[in-house]
Order: sequence, then structure tokens, then C-alpha cells
Amino acid sequence: MRKCIVLFMIFFLLGSTICLAHNLDPVVSNEEACDLEGFTPDFSSIIECVELIELIESKKDFFLLDVRNQSEWNTGYIEGATLIPYKEIEDNLDKLPSDKNSLIVIYCKSGIRSGAALETLKKLGYTNLTHLIQGTTGWSFEGYPLVKPDVK
Repeated sequence: MRKCIVLFMIFFLLGSTICLAHNLDPVVSNEEACDLEGFTPDFSSIIECVELIELIESKKDFFLLDVRNQSEWNTGYIEGATLIPYKEIEDNLDKLPSDKNSLIVIYCKSGIRSGAALETLKKLGYTNLTHLIQGTTGWSFEGYPLVKPDVK
């Protein structure tokens, strides 16, 4: 009996680890997760939550870009953000700053899709880019607020 319990716990922990490793989140589609499998964000262009708060409080001009999907946006977003899902950036250039030297801070849930969006924006000629490495997960964990949209 003891062996059965130990085996069950091993399989449970292994299964949980696999789910976390593949970012199996009910809000993020499997297609989105698979598109970014193996992608490594640019860690030289990151901003941490406390730095983003300082930037917001400084009242400096910057563009805050949320690259999550609509259902994630509906769970809450960082105040002042514009939603453009990372796969739709090239179809929404009119929503981006016309000045390609404008500071753009990009975020998603965990920092992976924002890293991919950063690469897309670089290819489009934007030069002053950074992304929130912890995403909204870290933002919430550190106690910073998310705005809930009026969803009807």
C-alpha cells in the first residue's frame, strides 16, 4: 500500500511539473503555447515590476503594450495599456506609436510572449523597447493592481 501511495505522489508531481513546463493555462491556447515553444526572450531588454511602477509614477511619456489575448485582458490589465495580441501586431500598426524611437514597454502573462513581441517590433524598426519580465503574474504577485474592464 505504501508503494502505491509513493508511486501516486511521484506521478502526480511529475504531471504537475510537465503542465507547468508547458504553460498549460486554460486562458492561453495550446496554439499560442506551441508557437513559442523553445523561444528564449531577450533578457537584455527587460524591465521589472518596480521599475515599471517608477516609470508610471515619473509621468514620462511611453507606450504600454499588452500582448495577451482578449480573454486574458478581460481578467485585468495594467492601467494605461493598449491591447494588441502578439500575433496581431503587424495587423495593428495604426495602434502603435508612429515615432519608432518611442519607448514601448511590452507585457504578457509571464514574459515569453512579450519577448516574442519585442522581436517583432524590432523587425518593424522600433528601437526603444523593453518588456516586463514577470508579466501580469509577477505584477499581481508583487501586489500591484490590475484594472478590470467592463465586460458585457
